[in-house]
Amino acid sequence: MIRRGLSLLEVVLATTLLAAIVAALLPLLRDAHRTAEPDTRPNRVFDLAWAADDALDPDAADPLDLDLLAAAASQGQALHHADLRITATVVDTGARRWAWIAFERDGLAVARWIELEAQP
Repeated sequence: MIRRGLSLLEVVLATTLLAAIVAALLPLLRDAHRTAEPDTRPNRVFDLAWAADDALDPDAADPLDLDLLAAAASQGQALHHADLRITATVVDTGARRWAWIAFERDGLAVARWIELEAQP
């Protein structure tokens, strides 16, 4: 007697084997997809730098109050402006005052070195 086709048991075993192979490969495919996605981190740093420049622009709609920032820096505190966390270190040479200002958001940071108005 010549047998044609597959038995039900063979079909179930083949389907189970294929399902196990696909289940084992899914994490690899997810990692490959994540690796293939473009990295947006440089764009986020660029956007953060723009936000920092906008906060320091005196002609901006909502400029950063540098006197308030200097007062917060002297107390070791940070300011929050829009969605930025801002910290500063003020250097006073007597005739001039300078500040390192760090702008942080989403684990990224940019810094600016600016001259502050001298205190009277």
